[in-house]
Amino acid sequence: MFGMLLVFITVYKTLIPSLEEIKTPVAPNNGVSITFDDGPHPTHTDQILDILKEKKVHATFFLIGLHVPRYEKGILRELREGHTVGGHSYSHQNFSKLSLPVMAKEVLFTHIKIFSITGKFPSYFRFPYGIDDIRIRNFYS
Repeated sequence: MFGMLLVFITVYKTLIPSLEEIKTPVAPNNGVSITFDDGPHPTHTDQILDILKEKKVHATFFLIGLHVPRYEKGILRELREGHTVGGHSYSHQNFSKLSLPVMAKEVLFTHIKIFSITGKFPSYFRFPYGIDDIRIRNFYS
């Protein structure tokens, strides 16, 4: 398993030279960034998208990898309507309690799932529970 993970990491790092994408979207001058975590959700995501569309506002949706295959239409709608998607881990575990290989898997597998639907690797990642772990940042830099 670890050897396979290293192959994924090598391929991923080749496609995305630096994981500068472990970042949060920056708001425009005097603006606010609207973000939503833990999606996609079977009902709330469409409701949120309807409101954002009505208000002509864009947001960033941070996706859990396990949910991605089930909600392909919603994710494609997010992108079609001008929103951004990012990774939020594969299974929403607390990164401070994980080994580095498991953290890497959580990021990589999520981004691969998103890529399989969108054709692009996400540019953003948000740690579950807001727990930023320097080990994963150093690993990808």
